[in-house]
Amino acid sequence: MKNTTDKQERIICAAIDIFATTGYAASNVPSIAKAADVSVGSIYHYFKNKQAILNAVFQHVMTTFLESISSSLDSAKETRVVFGKLFDVTINLIDQNTTALHFIYQNIFNVDLDEDSKHLRSQVIDTLTDFLNAGQKSQIFVKSNVQAQIALLTGSLSMMANFSWIGKNIDHQTAPDQATILSLKNQLWNGLTNKQTVF
Repeated sequence: MKNTTDKQERIICAAIDIFATTGYAASNVPSIAKAADVSVGSIYHYFKNKQAILNAVFQHVMTTFLESISSSLDSAKETRVVFGKLFDVTINLIDQNTTALHFIYQNIFNVDLDEDSKHLRSQVIDTLTDFLNAGQKSQIFVKSNVQAQIALLTGSLSMMANFSWIGKNIDHQTAPDQATILSLKNQLWNGLTNKQTVF
């Protein structure tokens, strides 16, 4: 995390876990302080209130996600290769940051998001929109309403993050295995294109 102290990092990491596990509405600052092993006063030194913590966490996670997908989009030109990189990068983020991605799934349209958070959300949507429009223009993707294709792409990956979090945190539940992930990759690609392909 850039330009943050160790104490701020602990607060942000604790907030991700608390918000994802308890839910933002049901969470409180004292529980975050306890999880971060800091005083409540220390939290208010860095953050005005719980909403400010929410936005700091949201912006941290979304910036990481945006940088990752932008890098994958910039590293190749062929639509199928870009899709593969985009999918793999997202799955890797889910695997390494399951709780953070589960938090985003829960709070992507939280009414307490500020303008900076909404701008980051729009940047992610715009980045994916450009990719999908380019795929349609090159006649690789079917001609369709881009919002429908974004829903297909992000909705499927968001639920995969959800299933991964449940598998890692709920007793007697199993996180998706590699076969399931590959199946999703194939189904997403074939849902976007006219030509059936297997990765």
